[in-house]
Amino acid sequence: MRLTRNHTTPDPAAAYHVASLVVHCRPELLADIVRQIEATDGLSVPQSDPLGKMVVLIEAADEGYMTRGISLIEQLPGVASTNLIFHQIDR
Repeated sequence: MRLTRNHTTPDPAAAYHVASLVVHCRPELLADIVRQIEATDGLSVPQSDPLGKMVVLIEAADEGYMTRGISLIEQLPGVASTNLIFHQIDR
């Protein structure tokens, strides 16, 4: 799966979204899932543990990109759950 941004010029008055998720996955697939998440623009995994838990950070210029990122993570093979913990909108 691939996540693409809208290639229009960003509006300086537009909102900026930051969200964090707790994601649980099969422990044996953790490294591969982290690689796939971090290969996606705007998504990073600042923390994970060997039991298959990780924190995912999403930074996006619009809510649509953020929700598509969450959907992409949910659909990765081996992901058991994705829970939104924090969402902030800066204007």
